[in-house]
Amino acid sequence: MLYRRNDIAETIRQERHKRHWTQAMLAKRADISVPRISMLEKGRLNPQLSTLMGIFRALDIELMPVPKNLVPAVQALTRKRYNENESGKDDFLLTADESD
Repeated sequence: MLYRRNDIAETIRQERHKRHWTQAMLAKRADISVPRISMLEKGRLNPQLSTLMGIFRALDIELMPVPKNLVPAVQALTRKRYNENESGKDDFLLTADESD
């Protein structure tokens, strides 16, 4: 399954910036190297699931698999909640490309 690396990269970069963390700070918390964080944020790395889990755990983001047939429903709910949730915790849904 292919994921949009640029969406993942942007999410990681935005969340790191929100916390005022350097790449080194995120790398230390996620237990991966600074060059890997840099490559990920530039969309030049196709990360393994374990790498994403470590980064998202460090950023306090929930990574949850969604069955393919439920993706449209989850996207609709996430959009609705995002529009209603102005000051709460952000939610992210990283989905498979449509061509998959």
